[in-house]
Amino acid sequence: MEIRHRLNSEERQHYLFEQRYSFKVKPRLLYVGELKNNGFWSETEHNHDFVEILLVKSGKGSVEIEGEEKKIKKGDIIIYNAGTTHRETGDAEKPLNLYFMALCKLSITDLPENYLLPPGYPNYYAAGEDFDIFCTMFEVMIKEFDKKEQFYAEIAQNISRTFLMYLFRIINSTEDKKQELHSNRAIIRAIEFINENYHREFSLDEIAEYCYVNKYYLSHLFPAHKHMTLKQYLISKRIEEAKKLLCQEELSVGEIAERAGVPDSTYFSRLFKRETGESPLAYRKRVKEQNRI
Repeated sequence: MEIRHRLNSEERQHYLFEQRYSFKVKPRLLYVGELKNNGFWSETEHNHDFVEILLVKSGKGSVEIEGEEKKIKKGDIIIYNAGTTHRETGDAEKPLNLYFMALCKLSITDLPENYLLPPGYPNYYAAGEDFDIFCTMFEVMIKEFDKKEQFYAEIAQNISRTFLMYLFRIINSTEDKKQELHSNRAIIRAIEFINENYHREFSLDEIAEYCYVNKYYLSHLFPAHKHMTLKQYLISKRIEEAKKLLCQEELSVGEIAERAGVPDSTYFSRLFKRETGESPLAYRKRVKEQNRI
């Protein structure tokens, strides 16, 4: 089966959960529980050799991961890969109530053992509209462990894996939004570069470097969003500026071509006619006649 995915660049690699990620070894649920807190609470800094997932059921607090602190609130999901140093602290006025679970024997394609998140991914995600579903899954798992009726371990195990599928969906959706933002920024910078440098010759490498992306990635990205190539946008910008000069100043076609970034006046005239349907001088004459009326 052919696997298609978003283009990678030298600066940015994409991990596609729904297409590339699969369990090489099915994860095993180690424990599940709930922190019910009535006031200020703080945990000592520590790490595990397994994956831990937290869901803020209510209240507020903060999490410190590898020395960096972040505020957390109801609906936040926090993920710790194996070996991640962390600690949680509750808010005295709005006590922190958490669901938590731990998984071991987690082996996902292209990731170290007991890593749920690829390197560089954030540890925090919003449950959003799936908050109630996540809470229900935690409640059912905790209930199964409390009652220990027949097949309780298998039921809790399967729920934990379903939980992961929902979580993968959120992580991937977040990455899609980040990628869209990244793409928009690259396009904006490409347009900015062309608008500031249309009057001179430059290479695709220069634009890509200015946009902090790979040139091949940019070449595919720009037409996908702007419905024209970078070269077509550059030509349209130069023609636009040439039109302004033809209307505003009594310059020769050669001088206008130079200012518009096309030093070869013969080629400029052909290009102008191809894009507008008339020669530079014919355009100047027509606009002047229209302005006299």
